[in-house]
Amino acid sequence: MFSMKKLYSIIIFCLLGQSISIAQSFSDNDSQFNHLYEINKEWSNHQDITNGAIVSFTSDNARIQTHLELVCEYLKTHIPNEFLKQQITNRLNLILSLEGYAKTKVFPINTHHMVRQPYFVDDFGTHCAVGYIMAESGHATLVSNIKKFHNYDYIVDIKTQGVAEWANEFGFTLDELKWIQPAYQSNTVLETVENGTNGSVMKIIKNQYTNRLVFVGNFTEVNDIPCLNIGYYNNNNNLGCLGNGVAGVVNGVQSYSGYTFVFGALEYNFQIYPIARFDGTSWEYISIPDRDGASCSVGYNNGFDTYLEVAIHHPSIANGQEIWFFEDNIWLKKAKVNGVVLDILPSGYGRVFAGHFDTSILFDDFGIAMGTYTDINNVLIKDNFTSQWTGLTGDVCDTVRTVLSVGDALYFGGTCNSSTNSVCLTKYLNSSFQTLLNFNDFSTQQSNISINSMVFDSQTKLILGGDFNINYSFGTYGKKLASYDLVNGNLNAMSNLDSSVNSLVYYNNELYLGGDFVANNLNHLAKINPSATISTNYNSTIELYPNPFLDKISVKGISEINYSISNSGGIIVKEGNSKNGSISNLEHLPQGVYIVKLITKSGIVTTKIVK
Repeated sequence: MFSMKKLYSIIIFCLLGQSISIAQSFSDNDSQFNHLYEINKEWSNHQDITNGAIVSFTSDNARIQTHLELVCEYLKTHIPNEFLKQQITNRLNLILSLEGYAKTKVFPINTHHMVRQPYFVDDFGTHCAVGYIMAESGHATLVSNIKKFHNYDYIVDIKTQGVAEWANEFGFTLDELKWIQPAYQSNTVLETVENGTNGSVMKIIKNQYTNRLVFVGNFTEVNDIPCLNIGYYNNNNNLGCLGNGVAGVVNGVQSYSGYTFVFGALEYNFQIYPIARFDGTSWEYISIPDRDGASCSVGYNNGFDTYLEVAIHHPSIANGQEIWFFEDNIWLKKAKVNGVVLDILPSGYGRVFAGHFDTSILFDDFGIAMGTYTDINNVLIKDNFTSQWTGLTGDVCDTVRTVLSVGDALYFGGTCNSSTNSVCLTKYLNSSFQTLLNFNDFSTQQSNISINSMVFDSQTKLILGGDFNINYSFGTYGKKLASYDLVNGNLNAMSNLDSSVNSLVYYNNELYLGGDFVANNLNHLAKINPSATISTNYNSTIELYPNPFLDKISVKGISEINYSISNSGGIIVKEGNSKNGSISNLEHLPQGVYIVKLITKSGIVTTKIVK
């Protein structure tokens, strides 16, 4: 069972010296003010006109409707003294239009952002409140210009020529327009992965051979059954335990063919092992010569069950770690760093070892020191084809926790702060580093920020998971999950999770998250399902009618379909299949805007329809 409930944590803001809590969802019982503040932060200036009642709503559109009705009621009776007769007439006429707009409850739909966001005009041509009254006043060109350059901006950030002039002509102040403008909730939701785990998930990987996810962490149950620290999930929605699990501290996991390798401080027969291997039936525990009792912070398997690379702690290693390779059934010590290695990644540059260290000693195949790197900055690279190692210097975060290779570039993410190292995300290309995100790009209310995991969405964005907040005065707000656009440099929040994201992976075109988060029954595992996200694909030969509908939707142009119908909050309210080109038994649906997704033999059609 997966939850389709929109994730909004109760967040405390301090604006204008006031402590304000945001409503979690339109359906929550909360004060009218908190619900309205969720729609528009300008309500912090108008708390006195809310009634103080504890309320809930049937939909987010119903909540927006209440917001607009109360704003209209106030604006009709509170007219600035500086406006002349014609301006007042224009104002009152447009407020009347806005009241009619509110009654329809047909508002823009958030198709591109995973947090609440303004849309001046959405993908389906629906105008926001301000855009609607601009168009009603005969200024469609101004609306078009705003859509082109500032479609997702708050009024305060819209720089389009003519906005101030229009506001003056039609009797509105810019502060009033800021108050009118709603922000729309995302229809993209985080879903549960069955019942998750009862403890933190530290790492998720995809096993290409078995086509399932394997995850590790600190837990004793998976999907409410006993399981120690390692589980799996497959595309049949089966969430279970890998064997009986492994005891101890598990830091990482890798897979090859039918084998799964686990790295950490693993307990077996009262001893500690750095590595364990599962062959599908039983566990084998692996030690390193002369390093009995060692623990492993990270490991890598390059596709052969007889080849491993690991970074280990051991009492004999003073002030750091050793990097060992298992090649041709022989363990070889390759390097020592005066710190810790937290990620190992293959790349076109070679094998990347990253973490927190500034010196490294290299060893030949006989364990004899053959060179020392000093003043390196947390990154060491082993050439793919030779024994050559390279230590990198440059702007890298204080501790590198995750490395990602995209094309010819390497991306390094990790911890950053305001005092010692402000770099949070950096790009390495053509032998030089470029800082992409620093401490001030996130909410500076945190003392430390951490990017723990990254994936590439195969388009233009990095998806970042970690322990960070994004908080702009009148922009998107979110926690722990964000996208970074490699083209325009925009950082956008994707969730309001209550605790950190530790690992990300794409599986069957869905984004899976593992971490410390537990709110909304996510229980340390979650996924973002693209089927809950509105696409803009549209086949003009297919038509849905009538629009608005009452109790049935007919589909012209095709007969056999699978379908789902979602409300404006992204919640699926009906799904099924039809062989006669008709979707019936819809009389129970309340009035509002719905998204109909049709899955046909020739593709997917998604469109908006109104009841």
